[in-house]
Amino acid sequence: MSAKTHLAKAIHWPAGAQVHPREMLAAALGMGMPLLLAGATGQIALGQAAALGSLAIGAGAVAGSGIDARDEARIRPLAALLAPVAAAAGIAAALAGHGILTDAIVLLLAGAAACLGGYSRPLAIAATRFVLFLIIATGAASAAPHRAGFLLLALAGALWTCLLCLLLAPRATALPQADTRLPLPLPLPTTAQRLRRWRRTLSQWAGWQYTLRLVLGLGCAGILRGMFPNHHFEWITLTVAILLQRQPEGFAVKATQRVAGTLLGVLGASLLLGHQLPYWLVAFNAGWLAGIRPLLRLRNYLAYSAVMTPLMVMIMSASGPADGGMLMDRVAATAIGAVIVLLVDRIALKAAGGALAN
Repeated sequence: MSAKTHLAKAIHWPAGAQVHPREMLAAALGMGMPLLLAGATGQIALGQAAALGSLAIGAGAVAGSGIDARDEARIRPLAALLAPVAAAAGIAAALAGHGILTDAIVLLLAGAAACLGGYSRPLAIAATRFVLFLIIATGAASAAPHRAGFLLLALAGALWTCLLCLLLAPRATALPQADTRLPLPLPLPTTAQRLRRWRRTLSQWAGWQYTLRLVLGLGCAGILRGMFPNHHFEWITLTVAILLQRQPEGFAVKATQRVAGTLLGVLGASLLLGHQLPYWLVAFNAGWLAGIRPLLRLRNYLAYSAVMTPLMVMIMSASGPADGGMLMDRVAATAIGAVIVLLVDRIALKAAGGALAN
């Protein structure tokens, strides 16, 4: 791919992706209300934990979940979103604060989730969400004064956002009648068929390459974070988990989008968070950023990353102004994480080529 084509894909803004305003409102209220109520009672830290739970649900409840006004079609995708978030929050509350042991267990759990995700596409999506929120929640729970309280508040924030998605979902439109002349869709594979396919892939390099790449990438990120404890390099781990796809991509467009978006996001964060803000303004800013997040996730990952940077920093440091060093660490960590993903993917591609040659 030429540099011009790569850049064009990075800034491409498809016109077809749409998000209903009610769904954007649900994401905004799900994020902003916990921060507003907690700030009004002088307990902004409690709102941060709830906002993290909302963060894990907000965009996913719109992008790819198929929410509409039919009960079953609304509840099932939200339950699929909530289950890995709840599991990750519970594990994070139990594991956080044990140093290297915590990092080792998180690494093992991420590898196990990546391996199990090969069973089916829905399980792969759930495994990715579990790994991402496990990384975020483990860091947040380590700083929480009460782990059980963090768990309950994070789950409350996730449930609150799910409830808003149910209440504010747009009304269903009449479904068109099926054309009997069209061929019937193929039946879904049975559990036995999926198990056989999964076992077959595990006997080949293709079945293990994602797990090994993820463990290697997260392991490198953990080593770097341990080497520079005075920096906010936990974002390296998160960047690796986000950018690493199930199939190696080489110099991926998504990596370019995330690095460029983070640079733009740091500029925005420095404007929004450079001073001590009243709690209601923090809640308002978090709300509108969360509200446009679902649309940007569907439209362009560069713009999505530019919004996520100030949103994440705002949630994690809502009680005080953002430190300039933290913002610069965010940029450096994102760039380092992208380089790690690039190197791991190149190693995997070479190993796959060697396996095919043999």
